[in-house]
This record gives sequence, C-alpha cells and structure tokens, in this order.
Amino acid sequence: MPGDITLGVRLTADGKGFVGGVMVSANALDRFAGRARPVGAATRRMTCATGLAEASVRRTG
Repeated sequence: MPGDITLGVRLTADGKGFVGGVMVSANALDRFAGRARPVGAATRRMTCATGLAEASVRRTG
C-alpha cells in the first residue's frame, strides 16, 4: 500500500552480542516511535482541515 513503512530488524544470536543487539534495536525503535508521533498528529490535522475545506466547497456549490 502506498505510504506503508517497512521496518526490519536483524539480530545475530551468537551469545555475547545478542543482548547488545536487542538494546540497540529497542533504542532505534524508541527513536522511530518518537519521530512518528508528530507525523501522525500532523496527518490528523491535515485530514480535519481537508474535511472542513470539502464541507465549505459543498456549501458554496
């Protein structure tokens, strides 16, 4: 679907690097989520504004 985001995480379970890999992945996901929240809020505002504009056009027509 257009606009979908694919996120992949690759971990190697070799014993010593596994926990570190999990922590790095968790931190990356936290950063991603923090950056995605404002995008979601902006999308909701844009959707609302588009609906208001559509209603205005209908009333004008």
